[in-house]
Amino acid sequence: MLVLNPPLVKFGAATWTDVTVVMVDRLSDRTIVERGDLGPHVTFADAPEQRVVIRVTREIVRDDLNTPKPAQQGEVVFYTAPGATDGLRRRVRATCVIMSVLHEVGRLR
Repeated sequence: MLVLNPPLVKFGAATWTDVTVVMVDRLSDRTIVERGDLGPHVTFADAPEQRVVIRVTREIVRDDLNTPKPAQQGEVVFYTAPGATDGLRRRVRATCVIMSVLHEVGRLR
């Protein structure tokens, strides 16, 4: 799932503004693949263990000393809608653990 420019994203008690993109990826942690006796073709495949990775990208326009820290746990909440209106708006919530916080310095506009 890709959400461009959500109006706000909440993580625990913090509210993040200036979010440019939220990406939700689903990965298989363990994959089971079985092949039959009649050749190299797969006859059964399953992904019994899955992991969901949520990446939030923000554009920092001022000092921010309240960035999350690795191992911090909280509920992330954001909204998505097909247009800029509240029609068909959906809330996405998930309990998350911060795995990494990365900073990148780019060109100023």
